[in-house]
Amino acid sequence: MILKRRQFLACSGAALAVPARAHDKSFTVVIRSFSFEVPESELHPTDKVTFVNHDIAAHTASAIDGSWDTGILEKGESITLTIAQGWIGDFYCVFHPNMTGTLLIGSL
Repeated sequence: MILKRRQFLACSGAALAVPARAHDKSFTVVIRSFSFEVPESELHPTDKVTFVNHDIAAHTASAIDGSWDTGILEKGESITLTIAQGWIGDFYCVFHPNMTGTLLIGSL
């Protein structure tokens, strides 16, 4: 018998049940020189994405629709988020709105 594990993720204050995929992946977004270096691979719910700030200033990565946010990342800080169902990929820095990026987010 195969048991499926369920993982609960916080997204905009709501808990969502998202079944884990067999091969969850990890990706990294590097913040450097007031820009985001974004992976070109497609991400899926339950994949993990780490945002690392290698810049001289504090930044955020905030979804345009508010579905996810890293909070403030000071120089040298990082945060790992788990992609949730319904996330959009377009994001920006709230301190520097001209800094934008797009994560290619597919479905399960």
